[in-house]
Amino acid sequence: MSYSFAISAVRSERIRDLYLYWMARRGAKIMPSPAEIDATEMRTLLPHLFISEIGSDPFRVLYRLVGTGVAAGCNHDFTGRYLHELDPETDEDWGRCHRLVCVRRRPLFGRTSVRYADWLPRVCEYGLLPLSEDGRCVTRCLGIADFDSLMQRAA
Repeated sequence: MSYSFAISAVRSERIRDLYLYWMARRGAKIMPSPAEIDATEMRTLLPHLFISEIGSDPFRVLYRLVGTGVAAGCNHDFTGRYLHELDPETDEDWGRCHRLVCVRRRPLFGRTSVRYADWLPRVCEYGLLPLSEDGRCVTRCLGIADFDSLMQRAA
């Protein structure tokens, strides 16, 4: 799993579109609130989105929503599941990414290998964008996983 805080490293148009949407909702603040995110304004992205809720003491990640494209790409719908309930490697990698977003309070982008529905490893490009109830602490992440863009480029 590789990651960067630079949007310039992103190849996926979907991730770039979500980032622009997030930036528009953010305005002059560090990050937007969950209430400022409107799913009806990004219908084409919905299958590729996931929303994770961040808990502290202890640090925990709960997947509140997992889009159908993400569930299909991961061969598993983990809506309503905690990250630590998934496999240990997933917990370590995605836990590190969520922690970085919480500490830095900035979007994080990267690539990872996942087992697709046919169980063959595929590369997925992803983004994790912070959301905050109080404008200071990250309470949720708006995530996106794009399984298509890198596969299309390789073809």
